[in-house]
Amino acid sequence: MIEPRAPAGAGGRADASPGRAPDLPHFVGALTDQVRRGADRPEILDTIIAGASALARTPRVFLLELVPADLLAEAGAEAPGGLSIGALTLTIYGPDPPLPALTEAEWRLLLQLLKPGAGAELPSFVTPPRFALAHTPAPFADLVGVEPDDRLAVLPLDGTAERAASVLALFDCPAPDLPDEDRAALRSWGGVAALALEQLALRDAERRTRLEGEELRQVALALTGTLDLEAVLARVLAAVQALVGADWASIALVGEHTGFVARHFSTLQTGQARWYESTSQLRPGGTSRRVLEGRQPHFVGDLAEDPDANPTMLGLGVRAVATLPMIAQGQAVGLLYANFAAPHAFTPREGELLGALAAQAAVAIRNAELYSSLRRSESELRAVLESQETGICLTDRAGDIRYANRAFADLVGCEPAALIGRPLRPVVERGLAARTADPAAFLAGLDALDPAATLSEELELRGPEPRLLFHGVYPACDEAGAAIGRVDIYRDITELRRLERVRDDFLAIAAHELRTPLSVIRSHAHVLRHLLAARADGGDEPLRSAGVIVEQSAAMAAMVAQFLDMVRLGRGAPADDFAPVDLGDLLARAVEQARATTDRHDIALRLPEDGAGPGPVVQGNAVQLARVLTNLLDNAIKYSPDGGTIAVECRRAADHAVIAVRDDGLGLTEDQARQLFARYYRAHGGRGGYSGLGLGLYLCQEIVGRHNGRIEVESPGPGRGATFTLHLPLAASPAGAAG
Repeated sequence: MIEPRAPAGAGGRADASPGRAPDLPHFVGALTDQVRRGADRPEILDTIIAGASALARTPRVFLLELVPADLLAEAGAEAPGGLSIGALTLTIYGPDPPLPALTEAEWRLLLQLLKPGAGAELPSFVTPPRFALAHTPAPFADLVGVEPDDRLAVLPLDGTAERAASVLALFDCPAPDLPDEDRAALRSWGGVAALALEQLALRDAERRTRLEGEELRQVALALTGTLDLEAVLARVLAAVQALVGADWASIALVGEHTGFVARHFSTLQTGQARWYESTSQLRPGGTSRRVLEGRQPHFVGDLAEDPDANPTMLGLGVRAVATLPMIAQGQAVGLLYANFAAPHAFTPREGELLGALAAQAAVAIRNAELYSSLRRSESELRAVLESQETGICLTDRAGDIRYANRAFADLVGCEPAALIGRPLRPVVERGLAARTADPAAFLAGLDALDPAATLSEELELRGPEPRLLFHGVYPACDEAGAAIGRVDIYRDITELRRLERVRDDFLAIAAHELRTPLSVIRSHAHVLRHLLAARADGGDEPLRSAGVIVEQSAAMAAMVAQFLDMVRLGRGAPADDFAPVDLGDLLARAVEQARATTDRHDIALRLPEDGAGPGPVVQGNAVQLARVLTNLLDNAIKYSPDGGTIAVECRRAADHAVIAVRDDGLGLTEDQARQLFARYYRAHGGRGGYSGLGLGLYLCQEIVGRHNGRIEVESPGPGRGATFTLHLPLAASPAGAAG
């Protein structure tokens, strides 16, 4: 690429007339001063040309710079016809008028002129002599506007004999006629000019490094300072233009596996970066497709010489282009393009800079995708929470509200937005606690909670239409499981409790109504069985049928009793007055009754102190506790169809009494064990003819819970039995209770 440059002005140039002696110290001093004060490039180059013009006594002096310098040696090592025109950038400084663009032939001639060895056999004052020609070649003479027979001397300014990054071309130079001292002065001036150019190059490199660092810093700041994808990508494209001199730049968002271009972000048409919707597909086998699939950048210095070039790009005025993949977290998200309107020689440093910008653009796109996904998930979650009739409130560890849905805001009489950032306690104290049946107890329960605690309670709200609320408190945890706050939920269960009462009333009425016909059936079945047994000629079949009627009616009566117990417990009906209960005595009677119901099981009972003295004494209802023990023993017999040993143990453990009932029966899976105490759950109800409503163990758990105890089950697995364990708090004074 040719960039014609004219000197800053002719005023500083020395008079080149033969009658005036050149003043080398004057030019050296001027150039040194310019370098020291940081003069701009045109001013320094103008002084170099002016000094050479004065010392060589010719007004036709041009300074030619070849960039990058490393390519000059390559030019001399290759045949003239084998060098790509786009391989070098040539900048020519000299007098007006500006030089026209070089043709390909002129390019090759100039490279031949400058390559090592050219004109080495011709005499010249320049050392080494390889850079001197006796006459200007005709094509080059036409280019610079001199006569073909004008003498040309070439003065290298790199200070070495091996290569020339910059040269001074002196036309119509009277080199053979120059005095020796002028020749020496001219050679010295070449050395001084080379040092000045070296300082200029260092200064330009430093400025370039600062520019690169600042551009990359600005992109990084944009990347970390905003989630606005458009702003970040606009900054990336601006950096592409600033750092590599691209005429325009663009980014394409591309599906990695589909090759479908969803959108373009480009500076092509408006100068300002903007989005362009796209429905295009990357060309199969095209450069963009290969870059995307291979994940390697591709640089084309001149599309006009590239057989794979996309005609569309040439039609848009693109002559050189760099195409880089944008990779984020191992996924290709798009392509970055740096476009040039003229051929461009890409350097390794430009490749590094574009690679860094492509990586930053990929991170920006990935962050935008994650942010968009997060916002979408947040919107969906917020929509779900706002649609709930349950009041939901999230607080941080300090107790300040971070989120509250509409239902919670209505409950406390405030707008949701006005709740954010306010402490939860005064909000519920003013908006809710005063309406509860026991405000002090409600607030005390909240104050006693630590961040990791849970709470489940029912609140009665007073008013013209009393309401019942379920209040639950649960910890809010981070990914590591650490509590970062808590979630309060308030659900109106007024209608639910009303329906439960209707259900319980129905069950109670049905159970009571069933008890009378069942009693009649049982009594008549007993009479029928006795009559059949008294008859000698009746046979065994009628007797067995009567026995079945008796057994099944007894089972139905037991079910009805369970229904009634469930209804009473569900209503919260108060239990009978608690009194001291000797568990050893209670357990002994339950075991004795169980032994009378089976002849296939060995029921072993182990009491503290081998049965001597009173057993553990608890405060409770003896009838309800006996029902629990009977149910556990019945289950152990029922679910051990092959017989075996049933071990029953009673012992004291600290301030609790422990009763364990272990069998060798059907056993349980982990899932069955977790659900065993749920209402209506039957672990073995689907096989073996094990009848029941699934209420027995549920009632046992409710009764034990009302005694401030707990019941647990463990099983090694199916076919390996199970152990049920009761924990009941001991009475305050066991000795007194026993008496």
